[in-house]
Amino acid sequence: QLRAKREQLATSFVAVDEPFVLVHGDFNGWNIMMQGSKVRAVLDWEFSGAYPLSELVGGVGIDVLEVIDDDSEEENSKWNRRIMAMVGETARQRGWTEKEVEMLVGDGDPVVGYARMEMFPT
Repeated sequence: QLRAKREQLATSFVAVDEPFVLVHGDFNGWNIMMQGSKVRAVLDWEFSGAYPLSELVGGVGIDVLEVIDDDSEEENSKWNRRIMAMVGETARQRGWTEKEVEMLVGDGDPVVGYARMEMFPT
């Protein structure tokens, strides 16, 4: 099944031209050490690497809460939307084009997303 999907992607996928950037790979609230309102450290870099810009936060979002029930899922989703909106707005203020902002906070690279789901099924 995975081989068939690989063949399908190899023959039908058209990659978006985007820069590769350093991506943490597991960016969430419990991997960020804060002191007051300042970030002091980012932990857990085992999944980091050079990935397309769309994988920086796009496609996976940012979890800030441990999801244990429907209420925490809803609260986490609210925070994710709020953070992603702030990330997009900050990028715009820094002169990023709408295409670049969409790559940053959009749905992510579909091939990388599929590979992620195969490697770490939920």
